[in-house]
Amino acid sequence: FKFYTEVGYNVETLAATLTSAGNLGLGTDAPAHQIQVKNSSYGVIAVGKSSNSADNQIVGEYIFTSDDSDLGDNTTVGSILSRANDAFGRYYDLEFQTYNGTLTTQMTIDKDGNLGVGTSNPSGYGSKVVINDSGTGLYINNDGGTATIKMADTGISEYSITLPDGTGDFAISKG
Repeated sequence: FKFYTEVGYNVETLAATLTSAGNLGLGTDAPAHQIQVKNSSYGVIAVGKSSNSADNQIVGEYIFTSDDSDLGDNTTVGSILSRANDAFGRYYDLEFQTYNGTLTTQMTIDKDGNLGVGTSNPSGYGSKVVINDSGTGLYINNDGGTATIKMADTGISEYSITLPDGTGDFAISKG
């Protein structure tokens, strides 16, 4: 099936194609995948909600499913979603979730560009990159010209490598 739109008097342009294989093409008459979007500049798929968002509310999500016989039909096994980060829906985080018996957020990029692996609140650590595993973590930060890599085991020990801007020297410290 081909779907056309009228762009002028008796002038039609192809809008969508549904092939006999079940592939849907937007902007193409020969989609090679289940859904394919083409445009002369670039293709866009937009996902969102039509009303204001409250804090922690999901506004859009791409879901990956499996019909694995052990899991059942349409089990969500992964997701990329955007979630409101404030009470007024002005700031948003991007979360990546995987399935390990339950759907779990494994990585978050927050509204300030902080990256958290193993935490959904990377800005709570005061570092640009946080890799956290139940208290043991690696924290990377560039705070006003001083680059720092900190390795910590909560309550046991903490080590830092610091490179102050413009000195060419670095320091290793404990505590």
